[in-house]
Amino acid sequence: MAGETLLLLLNGGAEPCTFTLPQMGTWRTLVNTGPGASRQRSGETCELRRHSLVLLRLFPAGAA
Repeated sequence: MAGETLLLLLNGGAEPCTFTLPQMGTWRTLVNTGPGASRQRSGETCELRRHSLVLLRLFPAGAA
C-alpha cells in the first residue's frame, strides 16, 4: 500500500464517539472492530463504538 492515504480512528473511551471524515474523496473500511458502513463519503461522520478502531483507505474523488 505504498503511497496510499490511510486514516486510523481510535476510541479508547467507555462511550461511543463520532468523527467527521476529511473531505478528500471516498473512504473505504479496511478494518473495523465494531459494526459500521464499509464505504463512506468525505464530510460524513463515522461513529465508533467504545474501545474500538477503524482503519480507512482514501479513494480520491473520481477514483472511487
